[in-house]
Amino acid sequence: MESLAEDLLTFINKHQSQNLIIDLRDNYGGDFFVGLKLAQLLILEDSIDWKSGVYVLIDNVTFSAAMSNAAQFSQLLNATLVGEPTGAKPSGYQDMGQFILPNSKLEVTYSKRHYHFDDNERNALYPQVHIEHSIENYKASKDNQLQWILSDIEQR
Repeated sequence: MESLAEDLLTFINKHQSQNLIIDLRDNYGGDFFVGLKLAQLLILEDSIDWKSGVYVLIDNVTFSAAMSNAAQFSQLLNATLVGEPTGAKPSGYQDMGQFILPNSKLEVTYSKRHYHFDDNERNALYPQVHIEHSIENYKASKDNQLQWILSDIEQR
């Protein structure tokens, strides 16, 4: 992740970008700490417009660590969440571990950690800018959520 973050920072500096779009749609999660490391490296970047230049795309298939990272980016990077509500609660058990039972050889999957991002017991992480992605847009290869972000950047 550090190499990816360094490449991203090099790109941002080379192109003097003030905006950053992170797409977490259709993301089932993974390792929460990968996103945390990315946020820690990005927050040191001075060229980014931390007031209104960071966007995170989310949808109903943003789960687990991806959903937690979206909540985290909203808090740490002042990111605007765009899209649809996530498929999981902001607070809950995540970061999966696995082991094999010795006799039956069945694989057991379990949550290793509990994360608390929200005092409200909401059933999802909700975007500040709610934009549904319709089947018509999908068929037409039109990404109205990304288009909204690009338009918002252009208007500033």
